[in-house]
Amino acid sequence: PDSKIYSIGEELPVDDGACGYTITDYEFLESADGYEAENFFDYTRFNGWLNTDKTLRPYTRMKYDKNGSLLAEEQTEQEFLRVNIKVHRYGSTAEVPFNFILQYTDKTRDGALTWSENYCTSVPEEHYDLQMDNSAVWFDQAVNTDNDSRSSFFFREMSAGEELNYTLLFVIDKDRKQDFLLYPDGYNNSLWQTESQT
Repeated sequence: PDSKIYSIGEELPVDDGACGYTITDYEFLESADGYEAENFFDYTRFNGWLNTDKTLRPYTRMKYDKNGSLLAEEQTEQEFLRVNIKVHRYGSTAEVPFNFILQYTDKTRDGALTWSENYCTSVPEEHYDLQMDNSAVWFDQAVNTDNDSRSSFFFREMSAGEELNYTLLFVIDKDRKQDFLLYPDGYNNSLWQTESQT
């Protein structure tokens, strides 16, 4: 429902109001030129997928319906999505997740949005992992960047009253860039049929 969808500039409260996230701006980018390699979650995933100008090469995408039947297999152009976000910590000091997830959607007959039942993947022989888990691939405020703590890359501690502006990059198929919402990682329990907010 519309009441569960927050627009650019509107604060999305999560964790019983302990944190508030506001998307302040976004832009689709042809290239990752100027975005530092050390801020990528795993830059080795991009081996063989970046041109010299930091644009992305196409990959072979397989699209399936909800029953697992193959609908299409095709070369797919991709690009980057830059999202600027502000997070405010209202609760006590805690480790806060900064990652967002792309949730693909379909329109219902009455024009509302619902979660897409179709899903896409790459052909196995291409060893393509750039859109793994529909997660961000780049985070400019990461503090857990060594090999031992990489699992906490998108987390950092925030104190009560603290506010932080940050940027995420995602990889997205050019032909699907009007078909998704974003939700904070770990907070979209509606996917499992419990009450929450997207």
